[in-house]
Amino acid sequence: MEELETWGWTETGAQSYLHHCGARVTKRGTLWSARTVASASAGRHVTALQAAAYLQENDPWFWSYGKSASFGNCGGIFFAAGCLDGRGKDNVFACHLSLHESFPKYLESTFGKFFFGKATCVRCSLPMADLRTRALREFRFSGGRKSAYIVCACGYPVWRLEPEAFSAAHSALVSALHSWRRKERLRGAGGKHSPEDIQEILAAQGRRCIYCNVRFTRRVPAEKDHLLAVRHGGANWAFNLIMACKRCNSRRCDIPFRTYCRLLSPAQNKRILAHLCKRLAALDFDHLSIGALASLELGLSAHDPRHWRYCDIQRKYPAARRNAAQNQLLPRNIVEKSLKARIKEQREKSGD
Repeated sequence: MEELETWGWTETGAQSYLHHCGARVTKRGTLWSARTVASASAGRHVTALQAAAYLQENDPWFWSYGKSASFGNCGGIFFAAGCLDGRGKDNVFACHLSLHESFPKYLESTFGKFFFGKATCVRCSLPMADLRTRALREFRFSGGRKSAYIVCACGYPVWRLEPEAFSAAHSALVSALHSWRRKERLRGAGGKHSPEDIQEILAAQGRRCIYCNVRFTRRVPAEKDHLLAVRHGGANWAFNLIMACKRCNSRRCDIPFRTYCRLLSPAQNKRILAHLCKRLAALDFDHLSIGALASLELGLSAHDPRHWRYCDIQRKYPAARRNAAQNQLLPRNIVEKSLKARIKEQREKSGD
């Protein structure tokens, strides 16, 4: 019966199979009885495969992931998507949470925007209207544990949605999850800065992106970029912030600062280095804590040429690959040089 199990059937007894849509085939005497999703008897058949095939062809509520199954987890919401009849005629999905967990608050609005009024119940065709959940016996993909499924008012947990719409919805949920995680990391990163600090940084950069030098406008707003990425321990102090356009900020992501700069043109690197030296010269090192100074040094010295995103950009963009091959890294000891220059300056002043 290996072929039967490949298509979503699970052996529940010596002579009984349950499909993840709820249909069942059971041997009674010498024949196999088929039972639809709605628990209606559907004839008697010589083999289990014949009974399963009959249900797949004739039960209007039968659905199968078949060989095109796709599964995913987004913030604790588990998705499984496939085809209504296993042959690609209609897209269906089911989603569930762990039984005693609530739907993530930060995903509610995004989920509602992309699924409410658009996904329709496979059983009764009503559109999804709320986050109604119900504890159900797991389908095969769920591993045998109980979960709270998002169900229709009729109690059924399987929904229709066009493949393109489902893909867009899933992408939006992933984006919302990443945004929430970043905000959580920022909350726990420590450090603080004021609006005045941001204006000073913008003025020092000439109100241009630190990387591509595009001028900030209403259409191209400035975004905060951390020299030492938050996920690597960077804090929210002003000295750990530079201003970048959305495109450059997203492109760099968590690539170490010096590593990312190597992908840029030599002219860009020269301009960035001049700006950093200017910023560092203006810092009050006397009032920087040891931890803050260590974070600044790490942000300006870290380098990871094996970072997957750094390698991916080189693979996709020949210009970035050429720049990486010819550029020298920004100096590792920028902070140390600035400190020495500050000490020298203070000594000269005290000598006067």
